[in-house]
Amino acid sequence: MMSENQSHLNQRPVFLCGAPRSGTTLLFRLLDGHPELNASRDEHLLLDHFARLRPEDRARFFARDWPSHPDVVAYHGSGDFQMANPSWETTEGDPIEGFMERFLEAMPGAEPSLRELYMTFWSALGGSDAGSRMVDKRPLSNEVHALEIAEAFPGARFIHILRDPRTRYLSEKMRRLRRSLTGRKVYRSSAESPLSFSHALAVNSAASMALAQRNVRTLGSDRYLVITYEGLMDAPEQTMRSVASFLDLEWTDDLTRQTAGGKDYGGNSTFAEAGSDIQSLHDQRLKRYEQSISAPEKWVVDAICGPIAAEYGYDLEVSARSGPGSVLRFLRPARNESISDWRKRNRRLFPLVRSRSQRRRHAWLLIEEHIQELQAGLRHHN
Repeated sequence: MMSENQSHLNQRPVFLCGAPRSGTTLLFRLLDGHPELNASRDEHLLLDHFARLRPEDRARFFARDWPSHPDVVAYHGSGDFQMANPSWETTEGDPIEGFMERFLEAMPGAEPSLRELYMTFWSALGGSDAGSRMVDKRPLSNEVHALEIAEAFPGARFIHILRDPRTRYLSEKMRRLRRSLTGRKVYRSSAESPLSFSHALAVNSAASMALAQRNVRTLGSDRYLVITYEGLMDAPEQTMRSVASFLDLEWTDDLTRQTAGGKDYGGNSTFAEAGSDIQSLHDQRLKRYEQSISAPEKWVVDAICGPIAAEYGYDLEVSARSGPGSVLRFLRPARNESISDWRKRNRRLFPLVRSRSQRRRHAWLLIEEHIQELQAGLRHHN
């Protein structure tokens, strides 16, 4: 069972929100160095599993299947445990086995609540000091389920980081390219449209922004803080001071250092240049986006993200100079593909080549549909 000390440390957890490649890992590593916070583990899929399972199936899944599930093995390998929990470096045995044993020992009974599962998970991680507040990072999942999390943890605070959808798209595409060049598997569906990747990345950026608006409106700015990646890079100390104030933390210069388990961590190498001429760096990335990303891709990103991104000061209109014709050429049927299969494969993309007002309306419908699928655990978090 969980000790009183472990229960105390979870009363005011911090949940980091944001689409992947938006700066969530950077923010997580900056918070790691503060003595009142415990950023002992990076990511997990606990919330995703909880959302997709029926209440009566959760206890069986988490007690029997989850400790050996691929996502646990991938996210909680021995190296990760030792990096996040330096005190374990001299521990005999396999840390993943120790995690499983502690998790199963503290596992609640039938139909565990979200709060009980989180506290069991954090207890199983171990390596926490008295009075520490857990920091939980799960891109997109945390903002999608922020209202449920807030109900489970009334003292929780949320920090949501947003990023220009164009540079986020460039970052994700370059990562995908590096994975393919190094022989790492890149998951693709044979039924994918050539622009499916563009659609998936763009709708995730837009959905994250829409969720930031919803969550601030529902939870209030005293519980839900929105920052930007550009602001963090341009003025790191000023941004982190606002984060510290929001979390009721005493300021320490460690909040501007990337650490893992209290040790220096390279992570985001660009952050070393933060606070200098970061605007020129952002401009360079936008220029690379314009040069490296095809016209149809930019059209899709602008059509889906443009309306919501403009509300956060991101002007995407300059990116979409190609017009819908280039998109239609991308959507041509494949060889021997039936018309019905072609339409089904591209059903979400066709409305993006209509009039401006129709595109805006369709973009909002795509975002709402995507959020509903994320809430039901039916979508992956690209």
